[in-house]
Amino acid sequence: MRLLLSLAALLLVSGVSSAGTPSNVVVILLDDVGLDQLAVYDDQNQYTDPKGYSYAYTPNIDALAATGVRFTQFRTMPVCSSTRASLLSGRYPFWTGTGAGVKTEFLSPGFTEFNKLPAPRSVLLPTILGKAGFEPAAIGKWHLGLDPSSGGTMDWHPADLGFPTWWGVPGNLVGSGSPLGSYYDFWWVENTTRTRVTGVYATDRTINRAQAWLATAPQPYFLYLSLNACHTPLGGVSWPPAGHGFGPQPPPLKHQNTNYRACLEYADLRLGALLSTLVPNTLVILMGDNGTIPAAIRAGKNEERYPIGHPLHQPGDEVTQIDITPYHAWQMKKSPFEGGIRAPLIVSGAGVANPGSSSADLVDVVDLYPTIAKLSGAKLPVGQIHGLDFSKVITKPNGRGRRSTSFSEFFTPNGVVSPAPRTLQWRTLVRREKKHLWKLIHYVENEPGKPPVVRYEFYHLAGPSKKTPVDPLETKDLGTSHPAFQKTKRAYLELVGKS
Repeated sequence: MRLLLSLAALLLVSGVSSAGTPSNVVVILLDDVGLDQLAVYDDQNQYTDPKGYSYAYTPNIDALAATGVRFTQFRTMPVCSSTRASLLSGRYPFWTGTGAGVKTEFLSPGFTEFNKLPAPRSVLLPTILGKAGFEPAAIGKWHLGLDPSSGGTMDWHPADLGFPTWWGVPGNLVGSGSPLGSYYDFWWVENTTRTRVTGVYATDRTINRAQAWLATAPQPYFLYLSLNACHTPLGGVSWPPAGHGFGPQPPPLKHQNTNYRACLEYADLRLGALLSTLVPNTLVILMGDNGTIPAAIRAGKNEERYPIGHPLHQPGDEVTQIDITPYHAWQMKKSPFEGGIRAPLIVSGAGVANPGSSSADLVDVVDLYPTIAKLSGAKLPVGQIHGLDFSKVITKPNGRGRRSTSFSEFFTPNGVVSPAPRTLQWRTLVRREKKHLWKLIHYVENEPGKPPVVRYEFYHLAGPSKKTPVDPLETKDLGTSHPAFQKTKRAYLELVGKS
């Protein structure tokens, strides 16, 4: 069944219109799935296990890559709210004010909810696509508004921002998003009406409602589809129904890597069902919202690679423990390291000139805004858009991107107009210089009662060099005296200014 869905996805999404422009656009967000977790990015993985990395089985994502362009240098923000804000606005967090998760504990006087005053308002992607004749819908996780119990406008927030249809989970399946912290017990909002859903798996609910909307949606449409998988909670409360390769019973809670892979496999299965229903000339963009969750980079004692019966099982896997070296949990999600901000991005379907290709062009999450606008014929708003259109990489056989630097940041509290200094801020800039990739990390800490801490780190991610070894895992800080540091710092300050 999974193979049939995979082939259906490959065949039905690969149509290209004569003009090379899509009639529909579908953006799919995977939650907490970094580039290191997908087998289609195996050539980018730094694992050392001689048996190979213990990937989830994702034939439908594999099929998307086979019919599309796989981007290997795509970077997001390190947490989901700020990535979503940048995707929908085309602006970096220092402009949107969303530097961390949209939660009450991260509020400041200059911030309430994303794109709500007094922070500077942006003209969002669904608005410009709506003006271009597209029917926008947001289905699935939102996480850009505050719960009504906290004085927020969560239940009508997406509608205020240009989505006439929003059906989904307010945020994560923990805290206010789920009464019991479970994939089987959560709040669901449909056009401002909130209900409690029990006994239905969150991924099923999201995909089923997306399929229902697609069945009657006027074309062209823009579907912003955001899954909760594979965010915590993990364990029995997240163990998917039958249809993945890990069996009916969840493993011990400490085997969170296996729990994570089961969530990912089931998400792939359900995505295959959705992709097989799409009409030709649909552009599909699949991406991760940030790096891999730290829980997936911790192997529990005796956590097996693959059980007997799993599609990827090899003899001995059922007694061979998972080996995730050299990855470290502290370098993943919520960190400034590549494991926290480097995510998968696959663009497939209408307009793709070179199916099955791979691009090493630098792409930031803010670039999706102008790229989708270009491919859809939508008019960009007058004003500051940080994103750069990379549509030529998709539509031209030898097209190249426009970006020479890649930027990401995290800060607390949220807010642009805040009288108090940020208590924590870190920013990264990756700069391309011929075949080299140089990376700067800038830390600022302002803890109450302590002197401010400001420091830089500098790494060489890629490029042949006799003097400076390549260090893709960011293990050796080269320091500020390295010859390439000052040029990278100048590019960084040119982008962020005094913000």
